[in-house]
Amino acid sequence: MVHGIAFIHPIKDTRSWIYSILMSKNYILTNPRMTPYSDGLAEEPLAQAYALAPENLSVLVARYRFFYYQHRYEECLQTAQQAIEVARKRLNFPEKWQELQVTMFQDTDMVLARFYLMGLKGMAYLQLRLGNLLEGKVILEKILSLDPKDRLGAAALLEVCENATVAI
Repeated sequence: MVHGIAFIHPIKDTRSWIYSILMSKNYILTNPRMTPYSDGLAEEPLAQAYALAPENLSVLVARYRFFYYQHRYEECLQTAQQAIEVARKRLNFPEKWQELQVTMFQDTDMVLARFYLMGLKGMAYLQLRLGNLLEGKVILEKILSLDPKDRLGAAALLEVCENATVAI
């Protein structure tokens, strides 16, 4: 401990190291109510955390939020795709989300599976924001085929998409 600050070795305790980076500059980057994402000051600690742990879902979600609130939708979309890919690997889902079947959700980590589907929904929303209405619609239709009771709320977004003629 130096001057009351505990230094954490990044290799030995990556989770604590990432947390300390995310907490730097007195910003709590994982809580949007407490973070002025719009001022851009969060970008440096997020980049540091990402460099240390590019497959950490907490880091990816924080980056997603940062890019979203910055209106940097292309980077936000790339981050959503990265998070979906990390979850996909852990769930042992097919490489192409189009190949997902309802039966693949049986006997799996449902928290991570929900995260995966919410990531797809976020990706669909970003496609709509970027004016890619067809791409967004196809993703939403797939989500609804996997979630026929619409627990994820994709139907409302699909309805907006079907009535849209320009980017949302």
